[in-house]
Amino acid sequence: MTDRITALKTHFRNPGLVRVYVDGEHAFTVPLIDTADLKTGTALTGERMAQLQRKNELEQAYLTAIRYLGYRRRSRREIKRHLIKKKVPTEIVAQTIGRLVESQLLDDEAFANWWVAHRCRFKPRSTYALRYELLQKGIDESIIAAALADTDDSKMALELLAAKRRQWRRLDHRKKRQKILTFLHQRGFGYDIAKRACENFIEKTEDRPEDDGP
Repeated sequence: MTDRITALKTHFRNPGLVRVYVDGEHAFTVPLIDTADLKTGTALTGERMAQLQRKNELEQAYLTAIRYLGYRRRSRREIKRHLIKKKVPTEIVAQTIGRLVESQLLDDEAFANWWVAHRCRFKPRSTYALRYELLQKGIDESIIAAALADTDDSKMALELLAAKRRQWRRLDHRKKRQKILTFLHQRGFGYDIAKRACENFIEKTEDRPEDDGP
C-alpha cells in the first residue's frame, strides 16, 4: 500500500516548520525548506519516507536542545547528556551538537567564562570548587585555566564573609572562628586562605561597633 500525503499544515508554534499528514494522520514535522517537492496527494516511497522521518528526528532533537538552552547556557556535555536522556540516537546527538556549535549557540569557552562570572557574583566558590564544577560539565582543562585566570580566592573569601557580618556579629570569638572556617571549607577554600580570611574578618569586625540598623 502506497503512503500518500493527505495534508500539509504550518506548525502552530513555529511557522518555519510543516506538519506532514500521511493517510489522514500526522506522520512527522519537517523544516519548511524541505517541503518544496511535497504537496497533498504526493505518494511517498519507503526511501523518501525514511528521509523525511530522519529530517523530523534531527529537527526534534534540535528543538529539544534549544528549549534546554532556554533556561541558561550549557556546555556540550550537558547538551549531550540531556539529549541521550531524551533517548535521542547517538548519531543525531552528534549532528545536533555540531549544528549548535556552527550556529554559535554552543561554545564551551563562552560557557566557562559565563559560569565563573555568574558563580562569583551570585554564589562564590573557590577556584578549586569552580574548576571541579567545570570539569564535571566536560570543559577542557585549558579552557578552565583561562576562565579562572583572573579569580582571586583571598578576595572571594573575604567577600563571602562580608555578607555574614551581621549574622555572626553576636557570636563569641571561638564560635565565630569555627563558623568561618567551616563555612569557607564547604565552599572549597583551602586552610591557609580560610585562616587568613578568618583572621582578617575577625580583626576588622570584633573591635568595631556593629550597626544594628533601625
